[in-house]
Amino acid sequence: MLITPAGGWGTRGGKTNPLPTPMVEHERAQFATYGVMLLAPLLAPGVKLRRIADANGLKGILVEHPRAQPTELFFDGDDELVEARNSVPDPEGGAPLPQRFRFSRERMPGPVRWPRRLTLEQKGKPYFDLTLTRFEAAFA
Repeated sequence: MLITPAGGWGTRGGKTNPLPTPMVEHERAQFATYGVMLLAPLLAPGVKLRRIADANGLKGILVEHPRAQPTELFFDGDDELVEARNSVPDPEGGAPLPQRFRFSRERMPGPVRWPRRLTLEQKGKPYFDLTLTRFEAAFA
């Protein structure tokens, strides 16, 4: 899958085809959420942060980033990111999908603090579960 400012394309079976616009918007929102997870982009101009009510013993902030959906981030007592909540466009063009990410407290080694396991629920149901065995970050 390739998502650019001009559109999106998917490759399957050696053939590359354009993705439907709703799917491109969905994927852009998902990738933007991953950017918010890095936390460093929260220091960029135009980003608004607001403290929100704690949830389940976790400290919360609302992030309003110009390139991402409004996202609630939740941190444990050690200030580790353990959960995120937002809504993203439906890839099939329906109503926005509420989603909740849960992140393992175990982090990948290296200069970027990234969770080893990421679990995603959409509309309250399991949607995506990923456990990393390798993680590399390239900086431009």
